[in-house]
Amino acid sequence: AQLHAASASSGLPGLKATLKHRIKSCGRLPEHLTRFALRALDELPDGDSLCHGDFHPGNILMAGETPVVIDWTNATQGDPDADVARTLLMFRLGELPPGSTMLMRVLARFVRRVMASAYLRAYRRQRAVEPAAVRRWDIPVAAARLADGIEEETTRLLALLEERRAKAPGT
Repeated sequence: AQLHAASASSGLPGLKATLKHRIKSCGRLPEHLTRFALRALDELPDGDSLCHGDFHPGNILMAGETPVVIDWTNATQGDPDADVARTLLMFRLGELPPGSTMLMRVLARFVRRVMASAYLRAYRRQRAVEPAAVRRWDIPVAAARLADGIEEETTRLLALLEERRAKAPGT
């Protein structure tokens, strides 16, 4: 939430343009879902906040008592709700490495729900966030996530997009 309070440098790419490029070029998205995701993206605000683009616990290091966010290769300027949506999506759909035991997979589901809830509670203490505004970013963020090429997530991401498309008015 503190990083989202910062205005992004005008030299950073725009979030929406970055997502649009990733959606169009991912190659894993059927044409009807590409069109759906791009229409959803067009309806969202631009924003000028600093967005990390890949914020998750693995990108936080502790420097004594101070957390330091690393891996800024996906930084953009845009709507912070998109960053929140991506973080929550990774908590929901992120996959453990191949070879993880069944016990680890079961525990991971529980731990991810707890972490997602804790993240959102902590975030809301710093910045007001409207859950519906964050959910609107789920569609383009999930579609762009396919470009990351994480095979284990592909089926769940496509299912999420198909479900949202089926519930969308006029589709």
